[in-house]
Amino acid sequence: MAKDHFVIPVFVPHNGCPFQCIFCNQNQITGQADNPDPAAVDAQISTYLDTIGDRGRQVLVGFYGGSFTGIEQKKQAEYLSVVLPYMNTGKVQGVRISTRPDFIDDDVLDFLRLNGVTQIELGIQSFDDAVLLSAQRGYTSLLAQNASVLIRKRGFLLGHQFMIGLPGDSWDSLKRTVDISLKLQPDMIRIYPAVVVKDTPMERMSAYAPLTLDEAIRRTAYMLDRFLPHHITVLRVGLHPPQDNSSIVRGPYHPSFRHLVNVERWKIRIRSMLKCIGPQSIKEIYVNTAQACCIYEQKECDKAQIYPVEWIDPNNVRLVTSENQKILLSLNMRISN
Repeated sequence: MAKDHFVIPVFVPHNGCPFQCIFCNQNQITGQADNPDPAAVDAQISTYLDTIGDRGRQVLVGFYGGSFTGIEQKKQAEYLSVVLPYMNTGKVQGVRISTRPDFIDDDVLDFLRLNGVTQIELGIQSFDDAVLLSAQRGYTSLLAQNASVLIRKRGFLLGHQFMIGLPGDSWDSLKRTVDISLKLQPDMIRIYPAVVVKDTPMERMSAYAPLTLDEAIRRTAYMLDRFLPHHITVLRVGLHPPQDNSSIVRGPYHPSFRHLVNVERWKIRIRSMLKCIGPQSIKEIYVNTAQACCIYEQKECDKAQIYPVEWIDPNNVRLVTSENQKILLSLNMRISN
């Protein structure tokens, strides 16, 4: 399935952020220590556009890695001025930035609007004050909520970035975070399991135990099951592969983390359905080719004939029972909590 959008990423690692959160070492994760100058950004956009070609897709330029609105405003303007000519010619349709909730106010949003920014992702991490304090984020849940409200009120698309498994995090705090986020109606989310990165304060916390991989998968599956029925776009699940795997000291990192989460989500749905129709009742399963591997990994489907096809939506599977009853299961169906 062809993508209908494309984001040209520009990394500004740790730029604009005066804080040292316990989990953060952007240079280790991105493999990039220096910030690009405007000329380099221009060259990168041009190169990406040549690669993308004219395919009728929405193209965004995304500034990631640091707290963009914490950068000196003159420098922000230099970066954004590179993008504006591409927007004026229709080659780029918008700009997405990533920043902290405490670096948002009316004046900041006025500036961003005038300079072509259309989408703002907030590094929320959690809406639980105890977790935010443990992570040394430097703001409260209420401040993060107010920043979200202001962004939506001013007409920007809103993104929430979450980090599960930080010190003090629990199922209860996770559920509260999801409840609050849903009330704020973000347009998009990212979910990252907390891992211990080399040369961070968290590496020196001997008492901190990261989530196991299985637990991180379960919690992430729960979050997707809460967000997706509200048609919220999931931009990312799991960390981008680091330049050097040795930068991750411990924690639930896996290069195919989202696949594992989808396997878990299908398991929940199939087991729920089997409770109703009986374990021996599934005769055939029709699944999109892209998701077939998730179904092959379900032990409950061992006796069914699995047919990878192109005509079914990747978020759906069709079950045919021994009585030739056809049942449609969806990854986006609501699951009771």
